[in-house]
Amino acid sequence: MYRRMDHYLTTTDVPGIPLMFVVFVPSWSESADYKMIETSLHVTRHVLLSQRDDVHYYAEGTQHRRRSSNRDGGGHRIASFDTSVFFLQNEAARERWPLRDDDGIILKAAFSMNSIEGEGFRECGKDDLRRKKIARDRKVETMSAVSRRWNEISNPVSLSAKRGRRKAKGARTESESFRGSIKTKKLMIGGQDELNILVSMGILDGELPKRI
Repeated sequence: MYRRMDHYLTTTDVPGIPLMFVVFVPSWSESADYKMIETSLHVTRHVLLSQRDDVHYYAEGTQHRRRSSNRDGGGHRIASFDTSVFFLQNEAARERWPLRDDDGIILKAAFSMNSIEGEGFRECGKDDLRRKKIARDRKVETMSAVSRRWNEISNPVSLSAKRGRRKAKGARTESESFRGSIKTKKLMIGGQDELNILVSMGILDGELPKRI
Protein backbone atom coordinates (compact mmCIF):
# COMPACT_ATOMS: atom_id res chain seq x y z
CA MET A 1 0.00 0.00 0.00
CA TYR A 2 2.71 2.44 0.96
CA ARG A 3 4.74 1.80 -2.21
CA ARG A 4 1.72 2.64 -4.36
CA MET A 5 1.05 5.86 -2.44
CA ASP A 6 4.71 6.84 -2.60
CA HIS A 7 4.74 6.23 -6.36
CA TYR A 8 1.77 8.53 -6.99
CA LEU A 9 3.01 11.21 -4.59
CA THR A 10 6.36 11.26 -6.39
CA THR A 11 5.04 11.21 -9.96
CA THR A 12 2.54 14.01 -9.32
CA ASP A 13 5.20 16.33 -7.92
CA VAL A 14 6.61 17.36 -11.32
CA PRO A 15 3.31 18.42 -12.99
CA GLY A 16 2.26 20.11 -9.74
CA ILE A 17 -0.89 18.09 -9.15
CA PRO A 18 -1.89 18.31 -5.44
CA LEU A 19 -2.21 14.87 -3.87
CA MET A 20 -2.73 13.91 -0.24
CA PHE A 21 -3.30 10.71 1.73
CA VAL A 22 -4.44 10.37 5.35
CA VAL A 23 -3.57 6.93 6.72
CA PHE A 24 -5.02 5.42 9.93
CA VAL A 25 -3.10 2.38 11.20
CA PRO A 26 -2.41 0.69 14.54
CA SER A 27 0.83 1.96 16.04
CA TRP A 28 2.77 -1.22 15.57
CA SER A 29 6.09 0.58 15.44
CA GLU A 30 8.18 -2.60 15.14
CA SER A 31 6.61 -3.68 11.83
CA ALA A 32 8.45 -2.99 8.59
CA ASP A 33 5.41 -1.44 6.90
CA TYR A 34 4.91 0.99 9.77
CA LYS A 35 8.53 2.09 9.61
CA MET A 36 8.27 2.69 5.85
CA ILE A 37 5.40 5.12 6.34
CA GLU A 38 6.93 6.73 9.41
CA THR A 39 10.19 7.53 7.61
CA SER A 40 8.59 8.70 4.35
CA LEU A 41 9.68 12.09 3.03
CA HIS A 42 6.05 12.82 2.19
CA VAL A 43 4.85 12.69 5.82
CA THR A 44 3.88 16.21 6.90
CA ARG A 45 2.13 15.29 10.16
CA HIS A 46 1.99 12.27 12.47
CA VAL A 47 -0.74 12.28 15.12
CA LEU A 48 -0.54 9.59 17.78
CA LEU A 49 -3.78 8.56 19.51
CA SER A 50 -2.61 6.99 22.74
CA GLN A 51 -4.63 4.16 24.22
CA ARG A 52 -3.94 5.45 27.73
CA ASP A 53 -3.92 9.23 27.33
CA ASP A 54 -6.19 9.71 24.29
CA VAL A 55 -9.13 7.33 24.72
CA HIS A 56 -10.56 6.83 21.25
CA TYR A 57 -13.19 4.66 19.58
CA TYR A 58 -13.46 2.74 16.35
CA ALA A 59 -16.44 1.37 14.45
CA GLU A 60 -16.76 -2.37 14.85
CA GLY A 61 -17.43 -4.10 11.56
CA THR A 62 -15.91 -5.17 8.26
CA GLN A 63 -14.62 -2.76 5.61
CA HIS A 64 -16.92 0.28 5.78
CA ARG A 65 -19.85 -1.69 7.25
CA ARG A 66 -20.53 -0.77 10.86
CA ARG A 67 -22.33 -3.38 12.90
CA SER A 68 -25.54 -2.13 14.50
CA SER A 69 -25.91 -2.65 18.21
CA ASN A 70 -28.41 -1.71 20.90
CA ARG A 71 -25.69 -1.77 23.51
CA ASP A 72 -24.17 1.41 24.86
CA GLY A 73 -21.76 2.66 22.22
CA GLY A 74 -23.81 1.75 19.17
CA GLY A 75 -21.27 -0.62 17.60
CA HIS A 76 -18.27 1.52 18.60
CA ARG A 77 -15.53 0.09 20.79
CA ILE A 78 -12.69 1.66 22.74
CA ALA A 79 -9.44 1.04 20.93
CA SER A 80 -7.23 -1.43 22.78
CA PHE A 81 -4.08 -0.14 21.10
CA ASP A 82 -2.40 3.09 20.07
CA THR A 83 -3.42 4.50 16.68
CA SER A 84 -1.25 6.49 14.30
CA VAL A 85 -2.62 8.99 11.80
CA PHE A 86 -0.19 9.92 9.02
CA PHE A 87 -0.70 12.85 6.65
CA LEU A 88 1.20 12.33 3.41
CA GLN A 89 1.36 15.22 0.91
CA ASN A 90 3.33 16.18 -2.17
CA GLU A 91 4.62 19.74 -2.57
CA ALA A 92 1.53 21.00 -4.39
CA ALA A 93 -0.75 19.57 -1.67
CA ARG A 94 1.26 21.26 1.07
CA GLU A 95 0.57 24.61 -0.55
CA ARG A 96 -3.08 23.93 -1.30
CA TRP A 97 -4.01 22.15 1.97
CA PRO A 98 -1.57 23.39 4.63
CA LEU A 99 -2.02 21.67 7.99
CA ARG A 100 -2.85 23.82 10.99
CA ASP A 101 -1.32 23.59 14.44
CA ASP A 102 -4.63 22.58 16.03
CA ASP A 103 -5.45 19.79 13.54
CA GLY A 104 -4.10 17.17 15.93
CA ILE A 105 -6.27 18.48 18.80
CA ILE A 106 -9.39 18.49 16.62
CA LEU A 107 -8.65 14.96 15.41
CA LYS A 108 -8.23 13.64 18.95
CA ALA A 109 -11.46 15.33 20.04
CA ALA A 110 -13.35 13.73 17.15
CA PHE A 111 -12.04 10.25 17.94
CA SER A 112 -12.93 10.63 21.63
CA MET A 113 -16.66 10.84 20.79
CA ASN A 114 -18.72 7.75 21.57
CA SER A 115 -21.78 7.53 19.31
CA ILE A 116 -25.06 5.84 20.19
CA GLU A 117 -27.03 4.00 17.50
CA GLY A 118 -29.85 6.20 16.15
CA GLU A 119 -29.03 9.20 18.37
CA GLY A 120 -25.80 10.58 16.96
CA PHE A 121 -22.94 11.71 19.17
CA ARG A 122 -23.41 12.10 22.88
CA GLU A 123 -21.70 15.46 22.76
CA CYS A 124 -24.22 16.77 20.23
CA GLY A 125 -27.08 18.90 21.57
CA LYS A 126 -30.74 18.76 20.53
CA ASP A 127 -30.25 21.47 17.92
CA ASP A 128 -27.40 19.52 16.33
CA LEU A 129 -29.49 16.35 16.22
CA ARG A 130 -32.41 18.27 14.70
CA ARG A 131 -30.17 19.69 11.97
CA LYS A 132 -28.82 16.21 11.26
CA LYS A 133 -32.35 14.83 10.93
CA ILE A 134 -33.32 17.63 8.51
CA ALA A 135 -30.17 16.97 6.48
CA ARG A 136 -30.98 13.23 6.34
CA ASP A 137 -34.57 13.91 5.24
CA ARG A 138 -33.38 16.27 2.52
CA LYS A 139 -30.86 13.68 1.37
CA VAL A 140 -33.60 11.02 1.15
CA GLU A 141 -35.80 13.37 -0.89
CA THR A 142 -32.92 14.22 -3.20
CA MET A 143 -32.00 10.57 -3.69
CA SER A 144 -35.65 9.72 -4.43
CA ALA A 145 -35.78 12.44 -7.09
CA VAL A 146 -32.50 11.25 -8.58
CA SER A 147 -33.78 7.66 -8.59
CA ARG A 148 -36.99 8.65 -10.39
CA ARG A 149 -35.03 10.64 -12.96
CA TRP A 150 -32.62 7.76 -13.49
CA ASN A 151 -35.52 5.35 -14.05
CA GLU A 152 -36.94 7.70 -16.66
CA ILE A 153 -33.61 7.96 -18.47
CA SER A 154 -32.86 4.24 -18.29
CA ASN A 155 -36.38 3.26 -19.45
CA PRO A 156 -37.12 5.45 -22.49
CA VAL A 157 -39.78 2.99 -23.73
CA SER A 158 -41.85 3.31 -20.58
CA LEU A 159 -41.37 7.09 -20.65
CA SER A 160 -42.67 7.25 -24.24
CA ALA A 161 -45.58 5.05 -23.27
CA LYS A 162 -46.47 7.40 -20.44
CA ARG A 163 -46.35 10.39 -22.74
CA GLY A 164 -48.51 8.51 -25.26
CA ARG A 165 -51.07 7.73 -22.59
CA ARG A 166 -51.14 11.37 -21.51
CA LYS A 167 -51.73 12.50 -25.10
CA ALA A 168 -54.48 9.92 -25.60
CA LYS A 169 -56.14 10.99 -22.35
CA GLY A 170 -55.99 14.61 -23.45
CA ALA A 171 -57.52 13.73 -26.84
CA ARG A 172 -60.36 11.81 -25.15
CA THR A 173 -61.07 14.74 -22.88
CA GLU A 174 -61.35 17.13 -25.82
CA SER A 175 -63.55 14.66 -27.73
CA GLU A 176 -65.85 14.11 -24.74
CA SER A 177 -66.13 17.86 -24.23
CA PHE A 178 -67.10 18.34 -27.88
CA ARG A 179 -69.75 15.58 -27.75
CA GLY A 180 -71.12 17.05 -24.53
CA SER A 181 -71.59 20.45 -26.14
CA ILE A 182 -73.48 18.88 -29.06
CA LYS A 183 -75.74 17.02 -26.65
CA THR A 184 -76.46 20.23 -24.76
CA LYS A 185 -77.39 22.01 -27.98
CA LYS A 186 -79.72 19.16 -28.95
CA LEU A 187 -81.50 19.37 -25.61
CA MET A 188 -81.94 23.11 -25.95
CA ILE A 189 -83.30 22.75 -29.49
CA GLY A 190 -85.67 19.96 -28.45
CA GLY A 191 -87.12 22.18 -25.74
CA GLN A 192 -88.60 24.48 -28.40
CA ASP A 193 -91.42 21.99 -29.09
CA GLU A 194 -92.45 21.93 -25.46
CA LEU A 195 -92.56 25.74 -25.42
CA ASN A 196 -94.85 25.72 -28.49
CA ILE A 197 -97.24 23.36 -26.72
CA LEU A 198 -97.32 25.54 -23.58
CA VAL A 199 -98.05 28.67 -25.67
CA SER A 200 -100.85 26.96 -27.59
CA MET A 201 -102.45 25.94 -24.30
CA GLY A 202 -102.35 29.54 -23.09
CA ILE A 203 -100.00 28.73 -20.27
CA LEU A 204 -97.24 30.99 -21.65
CA ASP A 205 -97.84 34.40 -23.22
CA GLY A 206 -95.63 36.54 -25.34
CA GLU A 207 -93.23 35.94 -28.17
CA LEU A 208 -91.51 32.58 -28.30
CA PRO A 209 -87.77 32.63 -27.83
CA LYS A 210 -85.76 32.30 -30.98
CA ARG A 211 -84.11 29.00 -31.85
CA ILE A 212 -80.57 28.63 -30.69
